[in-house]
Order: sequence, then structure tokens, then C-alpha cells
Amino acid sequence: MATWYSDVAADADNAWQCPTGAVVVPFSVSLTTALAAADVIELVKIPNNAVLLDFTMDVTDLDTNATPTLTLDIGDDAVANRFVAASSIGQAGGRLTYGADGAADTLPRQYSKQTGSGHTDSKFRATVNVAAATPAAGTIKGYVTYTNQAKNAV
Repeated sequence: MATWYSDVAADADNAWQCPTGAVVVPFSVSLTTALAAADVIELVKIPNNAVLLDFTMDVTDLDTNATPTLTLDIGDDAVANRFVAASSIGQAGGRLTYGADGAADTLPRQYSKQTGSGHTDSKFRATVNVAAATPAAGTIKGYVTYTNQAKNAV
């Protein structure tokens, strides 16, 4: 199992703060070698006490076989397929959105407020469910939207 990291997996320096209080974090990761089953792609750090509202991902063709097998789970560090289970988006490339592809009633997602020196942020990530039949290098780009204003979440 390998772990890949997006350009903002450790810190969302390029986040956009919206007037509504929402934070939009664009991410990008170049996948230069084949993905194996159980590989993890950490995309965005979700701050302690945030409410995840939405996500969109553009994925290139990561499995060029005539009968592709690659599937990706989209979730967090607690539950690998919390939002999307076994998506075939990497088989031909395309766009994955919560609205079209996400599991019902999984967003908005409140991340627990933790206090003390041991608190940790959560990770929004993709996990390879089934490896590609013919792996190809490619990219995953997209964004997540969250708010730190938990009291205003629906």
C-alpha cells in the first residue's frame, strides 16, 4: 500500500474563503506510477470541527484496458468509502461529484471538535478499491467545500 499526497494534503494554503463562511480548497495530485489495491490518495486536510459540504473531482483515464477494473472509494481517514463506494470514474476519466455520485445523506458531514494537544484534523481522500487492469499515469484534480461554522450547518 502506497500513500500519495495532493498539493494541499498537509495544509490548504490556497483555500478560498467565501463571504458565506464556506471555504473552498482546490487540490491536484499527479499519479506518476500505477495505483495498487489499497493505495491511499490524501487530497485535502479537513480541519478539526469543520463541516464538509461538497466535493468535485476530475479524474483522468487511469486504466486503459479494454475491460477496465479500477475502482476508487471516496471517504476520509475513518471510513474509506464514506461518500462514494467503488466508483469507476478512473476507468475512462471524467468528473465525479457528490451530487451525482455520492451516497445519500452523507453530507453535510460534521467532523468532531477535539480539544487538547492530541487533536487531529481529518483527511478527505480516495482509496483504490480494485487496481487497474492496465494502469496509466494521470491526475486527480478537484475541490472540497467546508465550513468551520458548525453552528450554522444544516
